[in-house]
Amino acid sequence: MKLVTAREMAAIDRRAIDELGVPGVVLMENAGRIAANELLARFPGGRLRSAAILAGSGNNGGDGFVIARHLMERGVKVAVICLKERSGLQGDALTNLEILENLGQHVTHTTDKEVLKGFGEWIFWAQVVVDALLGTGLDREVGGIYRHAVELINSLGKPVLSVDIPSGLSSDTGRPLGACVRAWLTVTFGLPKVGQVLFPGADYVGDLKVADIGIPKRAVLDQGVLRDIITHHDFLDTLAPRKADSHKGTYGHAAVVAGGLGFSGAAALCGLGAARMGAGLVTVGVPEGLNPVLEAKLTEPMTFPLADNGSGEFAVEAASQAVAFIEGKDAVSIGPGIGRGEGAHALVRAVLAEARCPVVVDADGLNVLARDLAPLKDARAPVIVTPHPGEMARLLDVSTKEVQKDRLAAAQRLAEETSTVVVLKGARTVVAEPGGGVSVCVSGNPGMASGGMGDVLTGMAAGALAQGMDPFVAARLSVFVHAEAADRAAAKIGERGLLATEAAREVPGILRDIEQGLFERDPSFIPGRPQPSR
Repeated sequence: MKLVTAREMAAIDRRAIDELGVPGVVLMENAGRIAANELLARFPGGRLRSAAILAGSGNNGGDGFVIARHLMERGVKVAVICLKERSGLQGDALTNLEILENLGQHVTHTTDKEVLKGFGEWIFWAQVVVDALLGTGLDREVGGIYRHAVELINSLGKPVLSVDIPSGLSSDTGRPLGACVRAWLTVTFGLPKVGQVLFPGADYVGDLKVADIGIPKRAVLDQGVLRDIITHHDFLDTLAPRKADSHKGTYGHAAVVAGGLGFSGAAALCGLGAARMGAGLVTVGVPEGLNPVLEAKLTEPMTFPLADNGSGEFAVEAASQAVAFIEGKDAVSIGPGIGRGEGAHALVRAVLAEARCPVVVDADGLNVLARDLAPLKDARAPVIVTPHPGEMARLLDVSTKEVQKDRLAAAQRLAEETSTVVVLKGARTVVAEPGGGVSVCVSGNPGMASGGMGDVLTGMAAGALAQGMDPFVAARLSVFVHAEAADRAAAKIGERGLLATEAAREVPGILRDIEQGLFERDPSFIPGRPQPSR
């Protein structure tokens, strides 16, 4: 599902209306009808009896007038206030206002905050508020009567339906522009916007429903958008049923180079991730002093001892051994728990320089490359890197705050500079590739903020690569399945105390459901986080 900026969505709308001939008033009618139906669905059995609609002056306000009409037709008592004098309305918004008036609905028009304040007394008795004030084109801080309206809506603690986007939220950055409505449900039209799915915007959007309002697919394709949200539909052709006469060699051999004193679990989890993702064989290379520990801990993955320095860390001599170890393997993951000593530096550089199969680099593997990206740029084989924001900041020589300010740009920059596939982990993980493609994963939950989750993901990416997948596909699939597995585990046992091994246990089931078409989540609906009670 494509993910767009405000400018891209506006261009798509113009193409649909001006060049492909879809009347704007039809799109507005569809938008308002779908939004009203989504709202009514949340109050089954006619339980929605009253609603207050606050409308702006543009198409967002016109959508609000359509919503008011459809609610009226279903027996809902509505009160409508427009923060623009009637004489200032035009186009499709004016058309829908006139229809509403012809049906006998009074609409209050005002730019006076005292009149708005008086309207707030009626809102207090309404079951829900419809925010149809400001749309996706907003590019400056909210002020004047609109700021008062936003603050009024938020002060009442009512469930809020935001039309297209919460008023005051930047469509492109997800940051509030001075003041922003906190929605309970947002129904957005055509395609999701970048600022709705990245934080902090996701906290203001609430549940997000992407509504198909009749924009032709051609208008979207012609825009050439390279951004998207990862959904299970993306992998329906990726995960073919396994052949009856296949064997373990059919599905590749993944090598893992990981671990160090105090970090044997990182190596074990990385190997577990590769095996759960479906690699036929997995071998974990660890410092030889830890090999007995891993042999006892691991069952399915094999182990391979590499030289250590006597302190449980890789020795410099391990580099040449690792090059021999990965010979003939189908994918390699390297980094979790290896430390930042001389042995780790030599190991990472040797693997990147000599590996003929795809490589996944994570954790300490990235830290030893900080401020010297040459080994990544010069790697012989395709590379996936999986930094968290702190690691990304070190790689780009910027602050973590700068990375988090624009996660898409940070991931795209590193992908372009190093010709690697980049997985920027965190809430709403971003996957970018050197050609400009960038994807956002909207699955996952705060229970994933625990040790070992990233190690499992690193192994999963290697397991996908070992089966011959394209690196960008392998990264996107691993990120999506990992997050969905964590969601499934959290649904069973809760987020608090969720362990990496419990998420890994759910991976085969997620893969099966995608492969067999059993995956039930509606990709057009992105659930929001529950808000604290007021």
